Amino acid sequence: MSRQKGFTLIELLVVMALLAIMAAVVVPGLWGQYTRFKEQQQVERFWQELSAYIRTERRQGHNVTLHQHSAELEQAAVMHELAATIKVPVMFRSDGMVSGGEINVITAAGRHWVIFVLMPDGEVLIEKR
Repeated sequence: MSRQKGFTLIELLVVMALLAIMAAVVVPGLWGQYTRFKEQQQVERFWQELSAYIRTERRQGHNVTLHQHSAELEQAAVMHELAATIKVPVMFRSDGMVSGGEINVITAAGRHWVIFVLMPDGEVLIEKR
């Protein structure tokens, strides 16, 4: 008597169940990473918009101070569908020095991000809170 080669229905069902369990665990994690990546891009584009304005003003010899009611800050936030707040004004001098500070950003999903502007040269760090 020869036995037929192949998988039984039970073996196929077990494999399919294991694949379904793995997908249920992995997919939400990947989706969360994708969402975080898209939000980070949105915050980075917001900062690029502001820094382009700051660079232009500095080249013309002007100092720039970003504060809570700066028109440039509000326009960039609206353009990128964000809410931005600054507790302590951040000053960018035309000679390249920066006072340092934080720009708090809230996305449409309600997630908080912080743009840290570091003294003395204005290095920027973007972190999710």
